[in-house]
Amino acid sequence: MSVKLRKKSISDNRYSLYLDIYEDSKRSYEFLKLYIFKKPRTPLETQSNKENNKIAETLKAQRELQINSNEHGYVPKKKQKVNFLEYFKAFATNYTKKDVRLVWGAYNYFRSYVNTDHVRPDELTESLLAKFKDHLESKLNGETPANYFSKLKKVIRQAHKEKIILDNNSLYIINKKNDSIKKDTLTAEEIQLLANTPCFSMEVKRAFLFSCVTGLRYCDVIALRWNNIQGTMMSVTQQKTGTPALINLNNSALNLLSERSENNEPVFKLPSHTACLKHLRNWVKDAKITKKITWHCARHSFGTNLVFYGTDTKTASGLLGHRSMKYTERYVHIAESRKEQAVHNLPEINLDL
Repeated sequence: MSVKLRKKSISDNRYSLYLDIYEDSKRSYEFLKLYIFKKPRTPLETQSNKENNKIAETLKAQRELQINSNEHGYVPKKKQKVNFLEYFKAFATNYTKKDVRLVWGAYNYFRSYVNTDHVRPDELTESLLAKFKDHLESKLNGETPANYFSKLKKVIRQAHKEKIILDNNSLYIINKKNDSIKKDTLTAEEIQLLANTPCFSMEVKRAFLFSCVTGLRYCDVIALRWNNIQGTMMSVTQQKTGTPALINLNNSALNLLSERSENNEPVFKLPSHTACLKHLRNWVKDAKITKKITWHCARHSFGTNLVFYGTDTKTASGLLGHRSMKYTERYVHIAESRKEQAVHNLPEINLDL
């Protein structure tokens, strides 16, 4: 590492002062916007040269100190006082990628977990982070805990890069995603059983069954408008991922639609989310289905049934609006498991040879 003060000849009988910096096998230049006269002609020019040279030497020393601090892990006192929660919130606010909801989710859960308004950088110990990861896994299912913790690690990594955090303790914590889908799925026979069973709210019944045959999430069903449906085609942009999906509506889906209304009117006029879940829970119970069914099970059921009845994974991925085939592959495992179970459920043949 080296920092050298150099000068470059310019017009008007002057030199421009700059720093020649060599760090991490890379050379860079930092122009200081300070100038000295080549041949000072007046006492004023001589004094100007003296002052600008002094300022340049000070800036050179400061730059050397900064580089040495970075190399030896020194964190300035000003940065040691940074509130990590404020830093995290600012990171989320300025984050522009599509998975910004995960960043905000991680922030909200972390703030709630620490239960304070101020977290110093040196308080982000390996123990605290490991306990927070366990907390996420105890509160959330599927890939969400790993996704949230991954975003926290991303923020810590950036803070470490900016020398706000001395040690990145999140590096030592393994963050493995749980690829299994813990929610139950409904077979075609069970969906038919629900269709044959009365539900207190007809709108809930129609909307849930519509999700079962289209793969829409609850948030997408709520946002669905008549202008999203043209003939037998439905075009939506998924609320969760921002990914567009084009779905060909089969007869089952079309029969679940009511009489068409204005383009900006909702297709399904549902009660509150709490009321929807209550009606769904009672409806499933009345149908004598013992599985734990939530609204999101409708989407999982759609994906699994597509694969179970022979749809290739690429087509299934497009219908579900997945950004990656790896998400669709999960339904393949469930469908294969269901086929295997179906074979084992066949009645045994008593052979008398």
